[in-house]
Amino acid sequence: MTVRRSLLALALLIILAPAARGAEPRGLGPSDLEGTWTRKIYLDAVRKTRSPLAEAAEVVSFEANGRLRMSWTNFQEASWRVVVAVSSGSAPGEFSLALGPWESEDVEGEGAINASLRVSRGKDGRLASLTFSDVTFVSHAFEPFVRIPEPLASLVNRIAVVGVYRDARGRVYQFSEVGVAETPDGPYTYEVQLDGSEAGCDYLKRLDKTKAAGWTPVGFRWRAGKLELLKVVEGGDSGPPLSCLEPPLAVLTPAKVAP
Repeated sequence: MTVRRSLLALALLIILAPAARGAEPRGLGPSDLEGTWTRKIYLDAVRKTRSPLAEAAEVVSFEANGRLRMSWTNFQEASWRVVVAVSSGSAPGEFSLALGPWESEDVEGEGAINASLRVSRGKDGRLASLTFSDVTFVSHAFEPFVRIPEPLASLVNRIAVVGVYRDARGRVYQFSEVGVAETPDGPYTYEVQLDGSEAGCDYLKRLDKTKAAGWTPVGFRWRAGKLELLKVVEGGDSGPPLSCLEPPLAVLTPAKVAP
């Protein structure tokens, strides 16, 4: 009987050992953090509305190149800090990032801070989200940032603009993932804009070397399942710098098949 009990106990240990190991708190290293992270609330809003300015865009990215560097942007401003150290917090999934001053390799200089961070992991063990517990580094603390596989502007372009369309006269418009538009008036290169402070409507920056700024704004919006292109003009003193005018320059219907 004693031998049987011993064998049973050994079998239970073998079965339960992996689960016990999985329950141990995990550390947080550069390979966990590396990549680009953005607000989940922002992504959900863009997917729902196909409007890049439906919410405020904000991105945090980590890059290990000798030292781990954490960069931040809200597409109006951008900056970075060196990550000096990562330490575990008082509860599972909580960590503290020791950050050097803004835009300085002198990690012990004035302006160094500690940023509290909570992480969640997916079933595969990879980080699923980051939540900053204060506003020392991000504007939108206390909400999850999720990893994205490409620059945010490229992802938003695919969600909001990319596709093949026809206007009321049957003419074809095509917007590509690499930011090239093919239109009846000729092709042009463009970028989807994520800075909501510049305009009261969604718009593209169309590369235009004839302009002093090097680009021309092209407004757009989705309405009743169609993509409308709008003329953009400079606003007055009380409004945003740029605003869109009615009526639309073109109303584009998504094409069921490529031309």
